[in-house]
Amino acid sequence: MSLDVQTRPMPADIQARAIALISDETLRSVVADRASEYEAWAFHEGDLHIAGGFDATPCPLLIVTGDMTVDGLFEDADDPETIVCVAGTLRARNLVTAGWLDVGGDLIVAECVIGDYNDCSANIQGTLRARFFFPEEHSFAVGGFEVECAVGNHHRLGIDAAADRFLSSAYGIVPAANIAAVSAVLDAKYTLIEGDELYLFEGGADHSALVEALRAGDNPLLPRQDVS
Repeated sequence: MSLDVQTRPMPADIQARAIALISDETLRSVVADRASEYEAWAFHEGDLHIAGGFDATPCPLLIVTGDMTVDGLFEDADDPETIVCVAGTLRARNLVTAGWLDVGGDLIVAECVIGDYNDCSANIQGTLRARFFFPEEHSFAVGGFEVECAVGNHHRLGIDAAADRFLSSAYGIVPAANIAAVSAVLDAKYTLIEGDELYLFEGGADHSALVEALRAGDNPLLPRQDVS
């Protein structure tokens, strides 16, 4: 389904409805201050299904009143700054977020959730579900957290005892006890093992290379192991 992107000024009644759907207080203020300034926007009634990938840049303000499903890569941006608000559940194959992201339900991602840079933030009222999670310096506030392999800066995740959910230190060092768990998920070309520690993105790649792999349609994760 293609978005009905508007280039006219956002009407006051649509602005009011958009603001009412946003769960994050900071983001409500951002939209209230800037809604009339966006050159392109979309207010989608009901569920939205995007075949293939979704790049928020051409539509920097998107409000979805229902669920949103992206068959490929969902990507938003901080320059130019984008805002995506999904009142229901957001589903995607992979997700890279650098802009403002507000989800009233769950965020369900089949493979990777990657944070990029430290402007803006992601607010997930429900549960973040993914196979691999790397927040980088991006802030996430989540209601629940169900991730097979979480690595990187756990301080950017706003849930209690977040450090216990991560398999690496904030500096991307994986201790010996967790190497097998990370190596079972992340392709070895994104890691470097020295002695009894594994270093993320030191095998000739950093997280930006992982993002580029997702953009190219490559999967940086290994196939799930059959444990039957």
